[in-house]
Amino acid sequence: LSDRGFTFEQRFGLASLPMCSPMSSSSSPKARKVVEAEARFARLKNQGALCCFVSVAALAVTIPYSTTKRQELGCDVLCLGFLTSLRSALSLVGAPLTGRVSDRSGRRVVLVVGSVATLCSALLTAYATSPRELWFAVAPSALLAHQYDALKAALADAARLVEDPAALAGSQGTLGMAAGLAFMCVGLGGLLTTTARVAAVAVVGFLANLGLSLTLPLEKQQQVVVPQRGETKKKRPRTTTGRTTERRGPS
Repeated sequence: LSDRGFTFEQRFGLASLPMCSPMSSSSSPKARKVVEAEARFARLKNQGALCCFVSVAALAVTIPYSTTKRQELGCDVLCLGFLTSLRSALSLVGAPLTGRVSDRSGRRVVLVVGSVATLCSALLTAYATSPRELWFAVAPSALLAHQYDALKAALADAARLVEDPAALAGSQGTLGMAAGLAFMCVGLGGLLTTTARVAAVAVVGFLANLGLSLTLPLEKQQQVVVPQRGETKKKRPRTTTGRTTERRGPS
């Protein structure tokens, strides 16, 4: 028989394959969106973990220096106890405020503001000349530095578009692992013998964290509609076994 009038797929029996069927062309855009969402989620998870590691490591480097600084300024056990209590109280106030800002203005705003606040607290601690100034140095980071919660919320936003149900739990576990590894950098602060070196490393770390926060591939957030005062929900008729029951008048 002549091969004229037959396409390449018909000649070799490729027309029946799924890749050439009309059903696959209709489902390809959805599959492409899922693949793109998974790629963005993987990038957000990796870059978010790096952002968390850099932020915590830059703070951990300053811990040995901060302890020595408090001792030089005469901050005794009572002073340290009140400083810790003040940090906890301010964090209790700042956490819901930054959460509201994160839901309304975006996760990136909280990440950037938190990075700047942490840098300000580190600089105020480095240049403090009295225990009173240490109290002011606690306020910016305790009130505004909630990047870890903002990163978890950003991962939750991105996980909505991924079909893997375990993706969110795994990504948040990666964040916790990055934070735990970053605290091991406390010993690095002891190796940096001078204050200038500690300050330089901390500033570079905070600036790197700021740059990573500005380039995170964040997803759009779900809009939460809050009912205004005076609005009531529409009542639905009660149903039993899938059938609507209506009240009947007296027969």
